[in-house]
Amino acid sequence: LRICPALGQVATSRGETIRLGPVNMKVLALLLDRAGRVVSRGELFDTVWSNQVVSDDALTRSISDIRAELRQLSGRDDWIETLPKRGYRWTAAVGVAADGARVTAPNAERAGRRALGLAGRGLLYIAALIVMGSAVVWSIDRFAGPNGPVIAVLPIAAGSETADAAAAVDRALTERLLAIEGVRILSQSAIDARPANPFPFFYYEFGASWLVEGNLEPMAGKWSLTLSLVDARTGIVELQIREEAVERNPADGPAFVTAFAELERFIAAQLPD
Repeated sequence: LRICPALGQVATSRGETIRLGPVNMKVLALLLDRAGRVVSRGELFDTVWSNQVVSDDALTRSISDIRAELRQLSGRDDWIETLPKRGYRWTAAVGVAADGARVTAPNAERAGRRALGLAGRGLLYIAALIVMGSAVVWSIDRFAGPNGPVIAVLPIAAGSETADAAAAVDRALTERLLAIEGVRILSQSAIDARPANPFPFFYYEFGASWLVEGNLEPMAGKWSLTLSLVDARTGIVELQIREEAVERNPADGPAFVTAFAELERFIAAQLPD
């Protein structure tokens, strides 16, 4: 690989190239500069996100994105090693070209040992075939048939005096979303396992496409409901709906049913034909 931090570009000797965003390139450049050594999460945060307040998920997401891009470009998964509770390490040797670009290649000794081991042990081929077959079966089960996007419905935010009404809205909303053909809803136990910042936890842990967030407030004798459909990976709000209701039990009232229906139509419109 030939990495040009100034251009945000990574290229192979075959001429194939990709571009990384500025943040991901800063992370990659620091790992390259410390090639063979462990770079702590703290050092990465201090260097890449200096004078910024970001969550731990920002670094996790950046490493995951870099790995995915390099895998697509090179077909390899072993460029970046994770050392739990310590940090990350770039595994290959790195040189610097005259123009400042970093040049790196997989560790030849390690690659050679891997190739020799596979060639000398026929049983490993059998094991590989079993694993590949299992992966195919898993992929078919994961992506074929009626399985569709996963939605995490977070509990409606409400004060203690409106908790019962919020719970009723939760149930009504979940029932409407479950009725959409091709949509799957995360269980309550999965929802309860979320960290303080759910982005991109549900995306990476459960493959969720969207989060539904809501807020219920009593206002001057009315109920005010806000529903937001949020991209589970980026945290970007794709749809926001506000409705007011005067019913004593608003979950089944016409105003909130209208809000549920609008959310339902938007999600259904995003599904493949």
